[in-house]
Amino acid sequence: MTKTPPSRIHIFRKGMNPTTKGTFIMNDDCARICIARFTECGNHIPVDYNHSMVASNATPDMAVAAGWITAMHWDGDTLYGDVEWTDMGYNHVQSNLYKYTSPTFYTDGRGRVTEIITVSLTNTPATYHQVSLSKDIHNMDDLFTQIAAAEAIEGLPQVVLDVLAACKAALGAKSEAEVVEAECVEDKKVEELNREIKALKAQLNSKKTQPVASVKLSAVDAEIARFKQICGKV
Repeated sequence: MTKTPPSRIHIFRKGMNPTTKGTFIMNDDCARICIARFTECGNHIPVDYNHSMVASNATPDMAVAAGWITAMHWDGDTLYGDVEWTDMGYNHVQSNLYKYTSPTFYTDGRGRVTEIITVSLTNTPATYHQVSLSKDIHNMDDLFTQIAAAEAIEGLPQVVLDVLAACKAALGAKSEAEVVEAECVEDKKVEELNREIKALKAQLNSKKTQPVASVKLSAVDAEIARFKQICGKV
């Protein structure tokens, strides 16, 4: 199974974050301090493997980066990091060899997060109910630009436009319940799109095939590949 690695990854959710090492707090003030500290330092934050860069027995070969956090964002609910993957990190995430991320951080001594040191690729996160990389957030501007470009194509079947609408709904959903509901709608629309493709292929194989059917099929084939990639279906 392969998937496109996200360009934006989850670091902390708002509120109490229970872990195997205690419970840590992220709120508006914590996020503001973390982002201010990141800006003050002026260095990208490394994405490493299994916290290897901060291990007491770390060796040079353990300090390789899977990626770099180039910016941090707070949307009121989640602290995110924009990530620039190295070739190695990109391939590891694309191949589904790593499922989660896990931050290394400082606190104020009372459990409130004040600085992000590293973010690690791991399969054994200390954080309970950690968000998986498959659920992480791509750059929203890029995705919505791609969807808008697809919507501008003339002559697309209504079922394709419905898939685009479902994709936008999934990308804009906030709560877990909304995400699940949007994904169910999206899956249903993809099934409908597959049926539409089969029908178009049947038209192409019939004696009554019109030239427009070939053009229409090519457009649908191209767009379903794009939609599946956007939605993590391939």
